[in-house]
Amino acid sequence: KGQVLGVLVQMRVLLLFCHVSLAICFLKSPMRRPRSRMTYENRNLHCLAGEAEPALSMDVIKGLGYRDLVREVKARGYDDTRDTVEMRRLLSQNMKTATSNTLGDESTGQHPIGHNEGHNEGHNDGSNGHNDGLDAHKSTANNSDKWKAAGIAVEVNRSPASGGDLDATLEAVIEAGEAGKWKQALRKLKQLSKAHELQGSKVPPSAFKATLKSLDNEKRGSEPARRVMELMSSNGHQLPSELCNSLADTACFVNNVDAALAMVETMSRSNTEVTQETYTSLLEALIRDETYPSAEEATLILRAMIVDSDLTPSLSLFAKVGNLCVKEGNFEGIFQLLSLVKASGYELDTIGSAESGRAVLAAGIIAAEKLNNVPLGLRLLTAAEKADVSPSRGDTLTCQISKETFLAALVLHSKAIQNAEDENNWKLGVKILELMSARSLRPNAKTWNTVLSLCAKNEKSRKATAILFDWIKKYEDGEVEAPSIRVFNYCVNVCEVCGETELTLAVLEKMKSVHKTEGNVITFNIALKRLAKEGNWGGCEGIIIGMLKSQIEPSVVSYTTAIGACASANPPNPRMAAEWMRRMRIRSVYPNFHTYNSILSACLDDSLEGCIVASEVVAKFVEDAEAEIRSCALEDPENEKDKDYVTTVPDKYSLQLAYALIKQLRMCWRRGDIDMEEAKKTIRVPLLKLIDFSVENVKEDMSENNEECLEWHHLKKREVV
Repeated sequence: KGQVLGVLVQMRVLLLFCHVSLAICFLKSPMRRPRSRMTYENRNLHCLAGEAEPALSMDVIKGLGYRDLVREVKARGYDDTRDTVEMRRLLSQNMKTATSNTLGDESTGQHPIGHNEGHNEGHNDGSNGHNDGLDAHKSTANNSDKWKAAGIAVEVNRSPASGGDLDATLEAVIEAGEAGKWKQALRKLKQLSKAHELQGSKVPPSAFKATLKSLDNEKRGSEPARRVMELMSSNGHQLPSELCNSLADTACFVNNVDAALAMVETMSRSNTEVTQETYTSLLEALIRDETYPSAEEATLILRAMIVDSDLTPSLSLFAKVGNLCVKEGNFEGIFQLLSLVKASGYELDTIGSAESGRAVLAAGIIAAEKLNNVPLGLRLLTAAEKADVSPSRGDTLTCQISKETFLAALVLHSKAIQNAEDENNWKLGVKILELMSARSLRPNAKTWNTVLSLCAKNEKSRKATAILFDWIKKYEDGEVEAPSIRVFNYCVNVCEVCGETELTLAVLEKMKSVHKTEGNVITFNIALKRLAKEGNWGGCEGIIIGMLKSQIEPSVVSYTTAIGACASANPPNPRMAAEWMRRMRIRSVYPNFHTYNSILSACLDDSLEGCIVASEVVAKFVEDAEAEIRSCALEDPENEKDKDYVTTVPDKYSLQLAYALIKQLRMCWRRGDIDMEEAKKTIRVPLLKLIDFSVENVKEDMSENNEECLEWHHLKKREVV
C-alpha cells in the first residue's frame, strides 16, 4: 500500500510538471504574440495620411525585410554592410537605448537592455518575422536555469543524431541534404549549431553545403537558404559559388527580392563570385517588383557588376533600368546610368544602332528635358543621329521610342530655339528648326514665328523668306497653322530694308494666295515706306486710294508716310503735303507731331509758297497742342502707351524746323519775293509762336484763368497701327 501511494504521488508531481511546462510553452508561443509585418509601404501609408511614422518596436523590426533594414540602418548613420541578423540586433539595441533615455531609471534602477535579453536574441534572426531556430539555443538554457532556481533538477539528454554526438549529427545533416529533405536538414543543422556553440567550436562547412544543396531549386527555401549562407559566412567559411548563385537565381524566380539581395550582399562580403546571370536575374526581379522603389538599388547593382565584378551588362539591361528610373521619376539616376554605360565600354555615338541602345538614349532625353538640361538632350539626339541605321535616321527612331520621348524631344528643341532668341543667334535658331523637320518633330506656329522673327531682326531677308515659304508648304500639307498677316509683314519689311524688291513681290503674292487678300494696313504702310524713300508721292496716293477701295482705313502712320514722300520728293511738294493733312482730317484721322514735322520738312523748298504753307500748318500745330494740354490728356495714364502716336506737343525737331523756316522766309524777303514788314506781321507770327511754345506757359495760363479740362478731339481717335 505504501508503494502504491508513492507511485501515485510521483504521477501527480509528473502531471503537475507537464501542465506547468505546457503553460510556459503556450505563453511563449508566437500564436499568443502576433508579429506585425510592417513593410516599407505600410509605414509610408501613415506619412501619406498625415500621420506620424510609427516608431520602431521589436515586432516592427522583426517584420522588416532586407531593403527596409538597410534603409533604417542608413537613416541612423550606421554601416549597412551587414547581414539581416546583425542589422536587426543593431536596430533593437538602438531602440532600447532610445527607450532608456526617455524613461530613465525608475523603481528598480536597472538598465532596460538587461531585461529579457536572452529572449530577444532568440528571435532576432527570423526572416519576415519568423525564427528559423538556427541560433535560438539560449532560450533552452534560460528555461533550464529557471527550473534549477525553482529547486527542480532538470537534465537534458539528446540523442546522438540530434546534437548528442557531433559526428552523428553532422552525418544526419549530410544524409538529409543529399536526400533533398531540406526541412529535416535545417532541423539537424540547428541542433548541430547548438552543440558546436556549447563546445565552443565551429560548424563544419560540409554541413552548410549539404543544407544549401537540399534547398537548391526549392521555391519555399529562399529565406532559409539566405540565413544558412549568412551563418556560413559568419563562421568564416568560403561560400560555394555555383550553389549560392543558383539559390539566388531561385529567389529571383519566386520574386523574393529581399532574400536575393541579402544573398548577393553576403556573397560580395565573402569574396564569392557573383555571375552575370545572377546579377541579371536580380535586376529583372527588382524591375518586376512594384511594391518598393527600386531604381536606386538597380543602379547600384549595375555599378557593382561593372566596377566590382568587371562585367559588361547588356544594353537591354541598361534600357530596362533606364525605363525603371523614368517610371519612378529618378532622373538623376538616369545620368548615373549614362555614366555607367560609358564606363562599360559602350560609345554613345554607336549604341543607337541597336534598339536597346536607342531606349537608353531615350531615357536620357526624358531626364534632360525634366531637369532642363537642353545641351545634354541635344547631345544625346546627335549621338543617336550618328548611329548607322540606314535608310532611317537614328535620331528619328529614338524620338519615336515612346510618347514621353517624343514630347521630351519636342520640348527640348523648342527651349533651344527660345535660348537662341535670347542670345540673338539666328544661325542656331535656323539649325534647330531644320533638325526638328529632319527628326519628324512638328514645330508649332509659335516656333516658326520665333525663328522667322529672329532672322528678320538680324536683316536676313533671304533666310526669313525661305522659312516663310517652308512654313506655307507645311500649312498646305495640313501640319501647322497658316502664317498670319503679321508674319508676312515681317518678311515684307525686312525685304524692303535689304532692298530685295523681287522677294517683296514674291512674299506679297504668297500672302494673296494664303489669305486671299492684299494685306492689312501694316502691309500697305510698308509699301508706302518704300515709295516714300523714293519721294514717289504719286505712288503713295495710289496705294492709299487702293486701301480705301479695299475697305482698309489708312492710319495716321499711312498719311504721315505719304506726307514724308512729299518731303523726300525733288523738289519737295508742300501743297500736296498740306492736302494730305486736309484729307486725313476729313477721314477723322487726326495728325500728331510727326505728321506736322513731316509737313514742315516738305515746306523747306527755298520758296515763298513753302513759307506760306508752313505758316498755315504751324497755326494748326500750335492750336492742337494747346487744346491737348487744356484737355489734360498728357496726364491720362491710358494715353501713355500710344502717346507717341497721338500727341501734338512739339518736340525739339519741331523747333529746329521753325528756325529753318524763319531763315527761309528771311531769304525770300531779301530776294524781294515779299515785303519784309508784311512777312514779319503775317507769315512769321505763327512760326515765332511755335518757337515760344511751352507746356508750362499753357498750364500757368489755365491756372490764372481757373480753366477746367476741356474735351479734346484726339481722345476719340481711331485705332493706331
